[in-house]
Amino acid sequence: GVQVMGVKGELYSVYSPDLQQGMAKLCAKAGIIVPNITEATLLLGEHYHAAAYKEAEIEKLLHALAKLGAPKVVLTGVDFGDGKLGAACYDQQTDAVSYAFNQKIEGYYHGTGDVFGSALLAGLMRNKTLAESTQLAVDFTVGSIKRTHAAGDDVRFGVDFEEELPNFMRNLGLLSK
Repeated sequence: GVQVMGVKGELYSVYSPDLQQGMAKLCAKAGIIVPNITEATLLLGEHYHAAAYKEAEIEKLLHALAKLGAPKVVLTGVDFGDGKLGAACYDQQTDAVSYAFNQKIEGYYHGTGDVFGSALLAGLMRNKTLAESTQLAVDFTVGSIKRTHAAGDDVRFGVDFEEELPNFMRNLGLLSK
């Protein structure tokens, strides 16, 4: 997977142009990459814009990212400006693009990329499709954010994913409903 490179159009200060190019080369060796939109534009050398992306722009990013070499791409932070937030995925083998959304909760919550990536992998390990795994990951991440927001917890300490685990396990089929 892609390591965190940036957010909201900004490259983190620890990443040099050489490291940025190296990350793009690393994508060729990966089975799946999971960049956010900022990371996607940085990997591709494209301009990031803060306004909501259109579906055609998202699909262009997905296909361009797949050309870096990874057969599966999940793009996080997809927001069409309709009060929902989620991810888009592309599987080169099936040539299928899918979207997964849930309620958008305002604010920035640390650790959501790790929560999302872990949930995505759990779905794939349970033989879910890429699209199913992406929806599971979106739902788990948003559920964790909702709990954190409702509790008024300090977002610097990450999201309350622990309390969301039983719901996630039910969605994976590991616990009875």
